Amino acid sequence: MVDAERIRLTTIGRSIDLHYPTNLAIVLLTLVTFAVGLVTTLLFRGGSFLASAFTSLGWAGAVFLSWALARELDPDRWYSAFFATVGGLAAASMYSPPALLMIFWFLIALRFINRSTGHPPGVLDVAGFVAISAWLGWTSHWAFPLLAVPALLLAGRSLRPARTQLLVAGAIAALGIALGIVRGWTLMPFDPAKSLFDLRIIAAITLASTLVIRSLQNVTSKADRTGDPLNPCRVQWALTWSLSVGIALTFVAGISVKEVSPLWAALAGTILGWGFERLHALAKRRSSR
Repeated sequence: MVDAERIRLTTIGRSIDLHYPTNLAIVLLTLVTFAVGLVTTLLFRGGSFLASAFTSLGWAGAVFLSWALARELDPDRWYSAFFATVGGLAAASMYSPPALLMIFWFLIALRFINRSTGHPPGVLDVAGFVAISAWLGWTSHWAFPLLAVPALLLAGRSLRPARTQLLVAGAIAALGIALGIVRGWTLMPFDPAKSLFDLRIIAAITLASTLVIRSLQNVTSKADRTGDPLNPCRVQWALTWSLSVGIALTFVAGISVKEVSPLWAALAGTILGWGFERLHALAKRRSSR
């Protein structure tokens, strides 16, 4: 998990180079979302400036994090991230802003698994992820530390866990078990009668994601910092983990699709991106005849 010869404090941060049009577009879109949201909430909801700013920040965060998650899940197809952005913005506008700390937790985990920077996570990265997992386990649901275990086990230089990874994963698993005992292993079972919309969204995305996962075996993107090609197996595991955890949170922890809407928007974005690529390739073949 951590290079024994050269201990890095943090390695998972990814810079946003504004010379790339797509990066500039998402930054501008995020800022516009915040500004429009602030004006809208002040004029039509009549709240205080501070309350309006927090609401607008939630909307802007949903837009940016939907994009960031989709970039991790589908690194080859940049347009998947913008499909996800539309979904994240629509969900945040229709409902209340999502739980941004949960979404940030997902983003850290995905960078652990697919190694998009080219490096394994550093000491502060692991400590921060464990701390957030513990906090979410205490404030939201005891399952969060347990769901973090696969991300920690897959975070090393190889897909085979090292001793350090096993120790950290064992510690956070023990924390999850302790929280489960304290909370009496409370479950919040999914009620299809009350959440038919969530059930339909999850079923559709789960079925379609199998096609996307298969297509990721041909990933060609390179890591930001090292320039090494990304490992297709890691990218496939990242999407599989995020989909599985999203389902588990809904069916076990009672966390609705709306609360983590950027995650589901990102998953939907990868599906739309895959479909767009297929349609574009089909159109090109027909035009070349």
